[in-house]
Amino acid sequence: MDTVKSVRAYIRERLTPVVGEQEVQQFVRLIFEHLRGYSWTELLLKGEEPLQPEESDFVEEVVARLQRHEPLQYVLGSTEFLGLQLDVGPGVLIPRPETEELVQWILEEHGERRLRLLEVGTGSGCIPIALKHARPRWEVAAWDVSEIAIEQARGNARKNNVEVTFRQQDVLTYQAEKARWEVVVSNPPYVTHKEAALMDANVLQYEPHLALFVADHDPLLFYRCIAQVALQELVPGGRLYFEINEAYGAETTALLTSMGFVALSLRKDLSGRDRMLRAQKP
Repeated sequence: MDTVKSVRAYIRERLTPVVGEQEVQQFVRLIFEHLRGYSWTELLLKGEEPLQPEESDFVEEVVARLQRHEPLQYVLGSTEFLGLQLDVGPGVLIPRPETEELVQWILEEHGERRLRLLEVGTGSGCIPIALKHARPRWEVAAWDVSEIAIEQARGNARKNNVEVTFRQQDVLTYQAEKARWEVVVSNPPYVTHKEAALMDANVLQYEPHLALFVADHDPLLFYRCIAQVALQELVPGGRLYFEINEAYGAETTALLTSMGFVALSLRKDLSGRDRMLRAQKP
């Protein structure tokens, strides 16, 4: 493995049997973007460029970890979210494209005016950091039950030069205080244990189950608890945004309606699945 071209071939040979050709191409692009900052065009044009021994060693280690189904984002230690670079590691859920769509929906609906926003279950901090980066005048806060997640999120806020107030808080035991937020947003745990058989090995083996799973007998637990907090802490007319399990769109809508929320809007993601829900406090 002494040239860019030979390393590309090595990655394909070792990983195609594990994840398939399409995902390997994505891995190749991201590995070289991380290693040398190459764009896809540069990667194709610079095939004969020599690699340093330490670069080849790095690729070997990355490939070995990917063969064990470890997520590439954890292997590289970072991921991109709406153009921002975020550090991620075990104990923090890897941001998904659907969550980018949720952030964009909030930005579309609220423009540039000042507002106060709370996110519940922040993980890497991707949602509040992206919102604060796009709307510097907003006052943004975020909670998570995990101390690991809070520290990771704080680091990501510093890395992206935004000011977000993070707090370790378990929403299941939180006692609501007073109306002070115009927006509450959450991407809570929503995968039931019976759905685990449909998930990829890299998710099941490495990503935090605390951030993923909810009990089969109460799949809307976190939605109900967060909505109760929102009813107390949203100002009149304030809005609640959720990322949801596509299998429970109707049920989540019915839950919020029964709790007194109005102006509900169930929204599909780019794949045509029910993945986002917005509701308003009367």
